[in-house]
Amino acid sequence: LVFSATREVHRDARTLTAGTFSQPKNTGQLHKGKVETMSEYEPRDFWGPRDGACGEAEARRSKERALKALFQCPQNNLSVFRNSAKVFPGRCSRETLGKELGFTMDEIVAALAEALLQQQSTLDLIVSLQEKDVYGIQGVHRLYNGLLGKADAFDASGHEEYGEYVERVKDLQGMPRALALEALEDYLTAATFKDCSLIITLARSSRETADLRQRLCDLPNAGTISGVTKGEVLYHMQLIDMDLKHVSKIRTHYEKDKLIASIMEQAKA
Repeated sequence: LVFSATREVHRDARTLTAGTFSQPKNTGQLHKGKVETMSEYEPRDFWGPRDGACGEAEARRSKERALKALFQCPQNNLSVFRNSAKVFPGRCSRETLGKELGFTMDEIVAALAEALLQQQSTLDLIVSLQEKDVYGIQGVHRLYNGLLGKADAFDASGHEEYGEYVERVKDLQGMPRALALEALEDYLTAATFKDCSLIITLARSSRETADLRQRLCDLPNAGTISGVTKGEVLYHMQLIDMDLKHVSKIRTHYEKDKLIASIMEQAKA
């Protein structure tokens, strides 16, 4: 099963904003007609909670809630393969997927939630990399243009009513070159790990998989799951698509952010 690592969150006090906020990227996809409905998937349910912020039972419910939303509306956030062939979404519907895989849907969700819980320390590490961006695309885009020597890079005219925003723009303008370059690198690192993919492979334990079970037990990103299905289930988790984003993505992300902000403003009007 392949999960997109997309983790869109509302901008908070650390990011540079002028009164607007980002919604999950499927807002823009819905506007462009790429998807038919908005997903109820909440990435924070999937990746968190961090540092034992809640009990195990609540953490399990949180992950199961995210997984059920993904299976209900996978969009480009979830793909399921069997023997290297994609079966969902596509050949199988949500109703027939369990039969195709030899599990019930409840067993699939429970097994995946357990695997994610066992690998929470890895998820926490991924989230910490996703959070390296502290200025948001608005701030990083200004720093990028400033490094390119563009005259209007730190022009905040038209935003005078947002005094805090204007002050933050001034702070960015006074940032030393070395720190500005570091901010760009942090943003691109965060963007990379927001757009990577998580692969979780599941297999029932049997005589045929005895050797596989032994090999998996020696890996930190693998394990066994008991008590959620009939018999033991083996799993292996991998992270892919981790090539660092090119600096040209800053302009692309900025334009996407403007589109989403415009859509949200129109929706509020």
